[in-house]
Amino acid sequence: AFGPENLCLPAAEIAHRTGAALMMLGIAALADRDARHLSGGQQQRVALAGALAMQPRLLILDEPTTDLDAETRDRLVAHLRAMPWNMSVLILDSGCDPWLERMVGGHLLLHDGHVEGPLTVNDLRARAPAAILLPQGAPLALPPLVPAADPLVRLMGVDFGWPGQPPLFSHLSAAIPAGAAVALLGPNGSGKSTFLRLVAGLQAPARGRVEVAGFDPAHATPPEIARIIGAVLQASDRHFLCARVLDEVTLGPATLGLRDPRALARDALAQTGLTALAHAHPLDLDTGQRRLLSLAAAIAHRPLVLLLDEVQRGLDAHHRAQLLHVLETQKRQGTTILLATHDTDFAGKIADTMMMFPLSADDTG
Repeated sequence: AFGPENLCLPAAEIAHRTGAALMMLGIAALADRDARHLSGGQQQRVALAGALAMQPRLLILDEPTTDLDAETRDRLVAHLRAMPWNMSVLILDSGCDPWLERMVGGHLLLHDGHVEGPLTVNDLRARAPAAILLPQGAPLALPPLVPAADPLVRLMGVDFGWPGQPPLFSHLSAAIPAGAAVALLGPNGSGKSTFLRLVAGLQAPARGRVEVAGFDPAHATPPEIARIIGAVLQASDRHFLCARVLDEVTLGPATLGLRDPRALARDALAQTGLTALAHAHPLDLDTGQRRLLSLAAAIAHRPLVLLLDEVQRGLDAHHRAQLLHVLETQKRQGTTILLATHDTDFAGKIADTMMMFPLSADDTG
């Protein structure tokens, strides 16, 4: 309601527009929730509803579906297509996905500071970058902290829910072996990000226990957890602390007191293709480079477990290929990867196992 209120509309009109926008995005049931406790996809739906409630003449959407599940994305596309066209829509996107083809009436290509178009879908596909060849670095020998036969990550009878809300997990048990790559799939708000936060120790279960390499992350010290886990959570490319790329990636290994942290940082930059940007300011990088920088910072100390939350969202073909190269390298090194995503195609290229959310009470995987 914030936008319509600032337009000084009558109270009845504000209520009508707000209710219609909530229904349109399928979030009417969330109206009384604390937005800080919503998933990334739910928060994106709230932002979209707020923009649509203002009924603008021009609606600009920057990567509007990156955190939306397929059902919500298709509902949004259908609604925008059905709206009376007294509103223009400008969509900024890194690719030309099928949903976008159904939505738009024309395409413009931004390339090297120039605008080309209008173009057809076939024109865009003909201009798509060719597959890039990436160096296949030799896998690193990393001694495991636990025997290979034992699960590295365990959830045992875990209950969790946000205050005042129905529980997300009840009696959840899971066992994930070392070196596995697991994709967490499911709709917005189903618990994928919360699952990662429980593993990282950012949330504690109401009941049950979580173990990562023998530690209870909710009660371990930050250095104990940081030595084992690397994480790229949603919006982590906005949390940089240093003024140089190399310093940002060095920070983790140096804080943990690892030997030669600068060499570890340079290795992570090489894996992510950012070596040439070592002396740049992190905020001077483009979106894809910042995402890869977050990943470089997460892997520099060579963690046993890598937690990734929609890390591929909004990346163009080049950066997605670079990301896949890094994750394949991590798999060869024996890193356990937990990847929360809506992108089943991307998940299929990296994951050995899929975990579907929401999980029932007797799910064990």
